[in-house]
Amino acid sequence: MPKSVRITTPRPTFQELTRHLRIPKARRKELDAMAEEAYREILKTREEAAAKKRGKRKVKVRDAAA
Repeated sequence: MPKSVRITTPRPTFQELTRHLRIPKARRKELDAMAEEAYREILKTREEAAAKKRGKRKVKVRDAAA
């Protein structure tokens, strides 16, 4: 039985996809702006989650009687 082969290519960029799909230039600019805004929101959310995770350190309470 022959070995299976997997052929891969690099993922196309967002601009290459819009050109391939024949999206008008004006609409491309709108989509670029929307994608950029969504990307910024994702980064902001990740940073906030990381900050919360760093801020929640457990502090051991020592017994004063000991």
